[in-house]
Amino acid sequence: MGQNFMAALAAEIAELEGELDRDIRFVRLRELRKIMALYVGAKASEPATIVEAPAQSHRQTVQMRRVQSPERARALALAKEFVGRSLAPVPTREILEFVLSQGVVIAGNPPLNNLSAMLSSSDEFKAEGRSGWRVRNKLAEPPDEPSPDDQRDAQIYRDAEDGNDEAPSPPAGGGAAERGGVFS
Repeated sequence: MGQNFMAALAAEIAELEGELDRDIRFVRLRELRKIMALYVGAKASEPATIVEAPAQSHRQTVQMRRVQSPERARALALAKEFVGRSLAPVPTREILEFVLSQGVVIAGNPPLNNLSAMLSSSDEFKAEGRSGWRVRNKLAEPPDEPSPDDQRDAQIYRDAEDGNDEAPSPPAGGGAAERGGVFS
């Protein structure tokens, strides 16, 4: 009985393998196992086992921040004081006028854009669109993720602080003038 059983088992395996060899999915699976075996070092005839990647350690990431200049810190402190007095959003131009009236020099050109970039990169302020700025309530809301425009403005400000006053490259696709104007 053992001989007959083994013969029947071998016949069924051979028949099933013959059917599977005609199925492109099985052929593909066999080839993928061979390729995987090359990477994990197993024999190609053995089904390869998938090795799980080790879990990421919970390392604390450290963000490098530039050391803030005293003039920049003073400008932000004055802006926070000024904006904090208002219940409504305060336009950037009004903040700039106040900061300049206190004797703080905003580096770079134009100062209005540089102040806006400073406020954008600070966790202390929240932009309210074209209406202006509010002081962020740290307990109530997390900081926004910076938009590509905010990141570009912050880079322009940093470049101006470093003495690199080159004009930024135009946006992809050209500006309104290259497209024939705004209302063309």
